[in-house]
Amino acid sequence: FSTPEKIRYKCHLKFSWSVPRTDIVVKKAGVTSGFSHNTALSQVSKAACEGKVFPSIDIPGSDIENFPAASPEHCQALCSAHHSCTFFTYSSNGNKCYLKDNKNEMVMVAKQG
Repeated sequence: FSTPEKIRYKCHLKFSWSVPRTDIVVKKAGVTSGFSHNTALSQVSKAACEGKVFPSIDIPGSDIENFPAASPEHCQALCSAHHSCTFFTYSSNGNKCYLKDNKNEMVMVAKQG
């Protein structure tokens, strides 16, 4: 039990996490690509593309950065937190997340492994 005198002159720091959190992490073999949650899409494209990931698809080129990542979902969260990322490719070979930026074109290539 706490009286008002005991809680006076205390500082309560609050923290707001700025990076989106991934609820489910699923280990998948091969490569997976997808869109940032923050990509500006038309209403038609938004319904078809938002939150989608594409297993066994590589998007070559347009790399801006790469990071270690635990899963495609983790990679998508990293992409969504990066101001320039429009889409990503995650490779389970080395657990690498490749952030990409090309608002004009997205070439998708089927790739196993």
